[in-house]
Amino acid sequence: MKDFLAVMAIGDAVAMRLEFVEHDPVTLEDLFYGPHPKFAEYQAGKYTDDTQMSLAHAELLLAADAPSNLQPDDFIRAWLSAFHRDPRVGYGRYMYRSLRSSKSVEDFCGSVDAARGTTSGAAMRVAPIGLLSDVAEVKYLAELQGRITHDTRTGATSALAMALAVHFLHHGGHKSDMADFIVHHLGADWQRQTNEEAADMGNGLTIVKQALNAVMQADSLSGVLVAAVNQGRQIDADTVCAIAMVIASRDPAMAIDLPQHLYDGLENGEYGLSYLQHMDAKLMHRLPPSQQYRQSPGRDRRGPKDVLQM
Repeated sequence: MKDFLAVMAIGDAVAMRLEFVEHDPVTLEDLFYGPHPKFAEYQAGKYTDDTQMSLAHAELLLAADAPSNLQPDDFIRAWLSAFHRDPRVGYGRYMYRSLRSSKSVEDFCGSVDAARGTTSGAAMRVAPIGLLSDVAEVKYLAELQGRITHDTRTGATSALAMALAVHFLHHGGHKSDMADFIVHHLGADWQRQTNEEAADMGNGLTIVKQALNAVMQADSLSGVLVAAVNQGRQIDADTVCAIAMVIASRDPAMAIDLPQHLYDGLENGEYGLSYLQHMDAKLMHRLPPSQQYRQSPGRDRRGPKDVLQM
């Protein structure tokens, strides 16, 4: 399971044509790159903010001598560097405006209002942090980076749940135990939302739960991608698919069956597929699976299930 950001980018780019677009249930034949019907600036086969910000975190972790010493300013500098070296569409208007207009950490901090952050921004970029072997460090950094832009219960909790899911599977956990692991660390009510939040397709907790359910429902990467798109007739499809795919990439039991045309059609410029796979190899070398959550082969498990409240 060497691909990590690479399969995230595939999920991101495949689903971008369906972002907030009402659609019928898709099948394997519907997994292809295409333009967005309303967002003319988007080019088919390009990944979006989900993958770019996750890439920024990957580079930051690889450059850090001690990840636990990272500070909010380090994360902001990484985001600004990734965006300005490779400006791209696909960001939400608010974040795009903040990144584009900011040349320094101070500029960025002055342009965001973290108290209003209930979207998926904190969760979509956190996956590389989940690769760390110390769960306390994972939780600390996931929340630290999240609260820079999403200083709300929804923002922080969605980032924590996402990071914990990646961490658990990467380090040997079985996906049938994933929900219990998240509850153990976040409490039984981590999914709690108001009625208004639950009705918001862009809400961070809604999106993370949709992604986690997609992982639970399928046993192959293509199956996860289909299940993720089909979490609703109208969803934040690129983000749901991006984070579902990056979580699923850590499950060693997940069949690697993405069709070749999805690799061939993904952008491959300076920061495209080849670069992402290069970074994935470096991440797996630096942060290998520890198997700390692996259970004995004879343990009786209940099968995968929909364990998340929707």
